[in-house]
Parts: sequence; C-alpha cells; structure tokens
Amino acid sequence: MISPSDVDFSPLPAPVATLFTDVLIAFESAGIGWTLSGSACTGEFDRWSDLDLKVSISTGEATEVVRAAVTSAGGQVLSQYSGVAVHRPQLEVMYVLTHAHIAKIDVDGVAAMLPRGDADWPLVWAPPWIYQISIRIARGEYLAAARAIDQYREDALIPLMERRLHRGLTGHRRLEERLSEADLARIIGTYATRPSRVELTAACSNLCDLVREELTRGGYAATRALFERFVLAASSQLS
Repeated sequence: MISPSDVDFSPLPAPVATLFTDVLIAFESAGIGWTLSGSACTGEFDRWSDLDLKVSISTGEATEVVRAAVTSAGGQVLSQYSGVAVHRPQLEVMYVLTHAHIAKIDVDGVAAMLPRGDADWPLVWAPPWIYQISIRIARGEYLAAARAIDQYREDALIPLMERRLHRGLTGHRRLEERLSEADLARIIGTYATRPSRVELTAACSNLCDLVREELTRGGYAATRALFERFVLAASSQLS
C-alpha cells in the first residue's frame, strides 16, 4: 500500500509539495483510504500539477479533511466548486493558497456532496479559470490553452456581458447582431491569431481586462477581489 512518503512531489514548489503531503497524511491518520490519479500516475507530474485524489468516503467528508489540513498548514481555501457542471457530481474542485502559492486539489469521493443550490457559474469560474489558462500557456500546452480561453470566454465572459445587457444566455450565437461594435472589437481581442506563447498571453491579458470590467460594472466586488488574486498568480506564471 502506498504511503504519503512514497509520493514524489519534488517537482512542485516546496510549500505546495509540503501541503499535498500533509493532506495525504491527514487522510492516512484518519484511517481513510485514498489513491492518486492524473499526472501523479502517468509520470507527467510537474511544477504546475494538481493533486488528483480519490477517497473512500463521501466527497463532502473528504473536503472537510482537506480544509482542516490546509488550515493547519497556515493556508486558505480560495475557491471551491462542484464538478456537476461537467457531469461529475462526485468531484469537488478546490483552489488553495499556501505561502503565496496557489494549488489545485481535486477530490473524488464515493458519493456526491449534498446540492448547494443553483451555482452562479460565471461568477464561480471567473476567478480560478484564468489561473488555469496561465498554467497551460506556461507549460507550452498552447492548443489546450486556446481551448481553455474559448471555454472561459463562453462560460464566464459572455454570460457576464449578456447579464449586464439584460439579455438571455445564448453563448456565441449571433453575437454580431446582439453586441455593440465596441464590445465585439474587444471580444475579438481575446482570440489568439496563432497558438503561440506571445499570442495566447496577449489574448489572456485582454480576457482579464474584459472580465475585470464586467465584474466591476456588475457590482460583484467579492468576486472581483478574488479574481485579482488569481490574476496576480497567473501573471507570475507568465512573467
């Protein structure tokens, strides 16, 4: 049976490696079965990797174990949301801050958490996903980054714009008819002309500017503050 000390987290920044080990120790100390998935199992673990964790208890109980471990390590859970929107109700995604480093922990339990009501997905995704885009660019995964930008634009930016304009959510359909020339021009600036680091970084920066403006105009002060923390972390990945 694998133990926390058997897992090589050395590619990660030291504070993140320590936190991930502490999380595994917390499950082991509580007698809770766990296993890893994702890059930790495929030999592709790097400095940006998540902790993909499968546990033998419900997702709700497991996230409480993670929260306790993060708090004990002096960290903070910045964002947490369900995988129900991607048809994985037993998955809970957690972004945590530890010693100025942001890390992502995916918790996959044997039963889904109790529903927390209808999530406001554009506001849920707006802060953390800009950081995920930066990781894909930093890794050199340019095609994946371009796809992530497309998804972010459609699932976060455009719904926020349509909400401001008091229009129904219709994604990318007929934007040319529904938005002003000025708004269209700005959205076009979030498309990279080719999948390169320079082009994608510029598109990501333009996307940040637009989302920041929509959050400000919509009066979402708390989400805007959290967004800025993830933007700062994203900027550090691309500097």
